[in-house]
Amino acid sequence: MINRIKNICCSIDGCKVSFVPHPEQRLLDLLRQEKGITGVREGCGEGECGSCSVLLNNRLVNACCVPVLHVHGCSITTIEGFSKTAAFHIIADAFARAGAVQCGFCTPGFILATAALLRENQQPTDEEIRAGLSGNLCRCTGYTQIIHAVQAAAGTLSSVPEVWKETDTHPPTNISPHPLVPRTVDDSIALLQAGYTPVAGGTDLIIRQHAGRPVSANGNLFSCMHIAELQTIYRKEGRTYVGSAMPLADIIASPDCTPILREALSCIAAPGIRNIATLGGNVCNASPAADGLPVLYILNAMVHVVGPSGQRDIPLAKYIQGPGTTLLDPTEIVTCISYEEPDTVQRNSNWMFRKVGARAVNALAKVNCAALWEVDTEMVTDFRLAIGACAPTVIRSHDIEQSVIGTRLVDLPTSVDHWLGLYSELLSPLTDQRSTAEYRLHTALALIRIVFVAMG
Repeated sequence: MINRIKNICCSIDGCKVSFVPHPEQRLLDLLRQEKGITGVREGCGEGECGSCSVLLNNRLVNACCVPVLHVHGCSITTIEGFSKTAAFHIIADAFARAGAVQCGFCTPGFILATAALLRENQQPTDEEIRAGLSGNLCRCTGYTQIIHAVQAAAGTLSSVPEVWKETDTHPPTNISPHPLVPRTVDDSIALLQAGYTPVAGGTDLIIRQHAGRPVSANGNLFSCMHIAELQTIYRKEGRTYVGSAMPLADIIASPDCTPILREALSCIAAPGIRNIATLGGNVCNASPAADGLPVLYILNAMVHVVGPSGQRDIPLAKYIQGPGTTLLDPTEIVTCISYEEPDTVQRNSNWMFRKVGARAVNALAKVNCAALWEVDTEMVTDFRLAIGACAPTVIRSHDIEQSVIGTRLVDLPTSVDHWLGLYSELLSPLTDQRSTAEYRLHTALALIRIVFVAMG
């Protein structure tokens, strides 16, 4: 058995610290219970409220969703550390003057989310402010005053950009490798063979763990987030390859990310989650409501896995067997996901992604839909459509697609009801805490109709 009783080393508010890791432990618990930093607060415990926001290597994350193994060799800034900077005082003063604080429970998270936003975008629009703070909830003031506060802080900080220099944090130096924080795929496979479970972003796994639904029966987890070869994105021979442990935010920001996938991944949660959640996690969770999956289905995605017996390349539609069930062997690790780049996607035209949820952010889809099509002057030459959250797996019908391809544009309107009837026979939505089966079916068919209207 691999020795896991070895100290994790990181920097917290500029001070190098070390601690004996408990792989199931959240960063939030480490900061509050072991380090006594109570400005990092637990609200929801599910990454939905932002009260536990911290900066991990200068990026906003939700501490309740970060496994402590991820922070080995990293720098963490909490509200206590940030409060010693000039930038904090400018932002805090703006919040006070705008009346953006009442009970104050959420305020540390809002201030760090504001700092993360303004550090990257010194003159954000109202829409960009709303997006940057979308992972933080306030139940006292509402949001108008908070937006005004961010606008005021942006105005002041843009005139003194040098204040950001003192907020820079750096990982500790001269630290030893940790056996549960592998740096290579080969080291990961050795851990898998020893009975350990890999964690990429871990945003959902840590939530399950905290709710009493352990991911691993023996608690043996290891981090994939420090394996460089799992953090790349590149194009090769008409396909794009995305590393399984590359954070969603980095995928979205990459010029190599195809526009329809960027649109879908931008609908996942909020900045603090997207800064650490991964596409590999989205795929391996095998949730039919996952926002990245419908797009990957219509782009004919492949899942590339490596294990003791070598590499396997599995079509995504075969890899996912059902909710939470895949073809991945316990001794294998997903290295990357690849997908094709149809001409219509490369031209940023003739595609659609829609998500219907209870909230604009931080909500699982009630229904989601991805489609792409190609038409010439007379007929449909390509058509692909996938619906999520309406069956045990994402639904894509090649038979229906082939019946659409070749249809004359003038005949599209009279054929839509026929195709909707075919799709309705494939959809088998459930009633759960998020929605009813009737609503899901009605909404899915409405989204499909919108696609056909757009095609005509």
